Amino acid sequence: MKEKRINRLKTTIKQSEHALEEKEELVQMLNQKLSLQDKWKQEKVALQKRQDKRGMTLKNRDEVATFENGRYTNEIREVCMTLLTEGNVSIRKLPKVLTTVIKNLTGKVPQRLPSKTLLSSRFMMEARIVASKQVSLKSGKHLTLGLRQVAGGDAETYLTAFKESMDSLAAAITSAEEEKSVIMASLVSSIKCLMSDQAAVNGVFNRLLAQFREELLPTVIPEFDSSRGTRHVEVFLRGKGQQKNHLVTYHGHRMNISFQIALALYFHWEDATSFLANWPADNDLVKSVRYDIKEPLYRAGCRAMGLIYALLMEPFERILKMPGNILDLNTDLERMLSSLQVWSSDGSIAMKRGSVFAVQPLDNELTAKIFGEVENAEENAFTQLAIKLQAN
Repeated sequence: MKEKRINRLKTTIKQSEHALEEKEELVQMLNQKLSLQDKWKQEKVALQKRQDKRGMTLKNRDEVATFENGRYTNEIREVCMTLLTEGNVSIRKLPKVLTTVIKNLTGKVPQRLPSKTLLSSRFMMEARIVASKQVSLKSGKHLTLGLRQVAGGDAETYLTAFKESMDSLAAAITSAEEEKSVIMASLVSSIKCLMSDQAAVNGVFNRLLAQFREELLPTVIPEFDSSRGTRHVEVFLRGKGQQKNHLVTYHGHRMNISFQIALALYFHWEDATSFLANWPADNDLVKSVRYDIKEPLYRAGCRAMGLIYALLMEPFERILKMPGNILDLNTDLERMLSSLQVWSSDGSIAMKRGSVFAVQPLDNELTAKIFGEVENAEENAFTQLAIKLQAN
């Protein structure tokens, strides 16, 4: 009986040992399975990375990188600024222009382009900062370049932008408010002409700018009184039987205004001499003009410029306003060039009333005087020389 129990116990122990061995084998199998699963996952991740990298490489082959490290590249920023400020490309059309040019030239497309909002705000502001600079030419002249975004196209908005630009230039020189006001006044009063493509508002803008300049002149010229001077000139001319002062104070959009003024000044030369002789020389400007008005060389220079205005510039202005095709101007431009070439050899030809274009020069009191006979041989010689120099 005891022996049977021992045998059953031995059998149970063997079964237990066998079960334990099977369990250990099962654990090993499970561990192997888990290891294989981990290895498979790792291989899958590595494969996915290789595929992503290969796909990105293929993608990059078809794209131009424009966005890196959370910002647009300097190259694409510069291109956008240039097209917006110098290429006259609108913000609305810029993405299409960029895509077309890049694709046609390189066979690729831009990776990413700035939105219209970003272009109109951030990029335009950057362009303004980049563009607001000064350059020195080889001739020694200094030019100031600037760009300022405006909210509208009316004359008042343009004048405000103009004032802000002048104020920024003055602020770059000094931070003292009083000195800045003087510098700004000097800058504004030194401007001779402006060019604008906003023809509809040119007239109003020029009047506003002329008023603004006149307000600043007392800051530049001590004891300046525009109303007093203008009133005395008009009274003086009426006293001589003349009803009109032909001198034009300012035209912001006309680069040839100096030639028109020269014609008017030659007409009023004796009037100016007589007027200044009785005008108090209370500042250096009046003293300088009173001295220059007696110089025959200056009188001859005004006469030469006035003749060129009467023969070339004023008639050509009227031709530009006539209806027709722009190509029709080729004949007039050829006549203008031919006349200048002739005058560059013999200035006396321009001193005679004639016609360069199909339209005739104006026939009024100004042209009657400038084409009139002058007995002063010295003035005639100086005038011929001045015409030759300006025609070259």
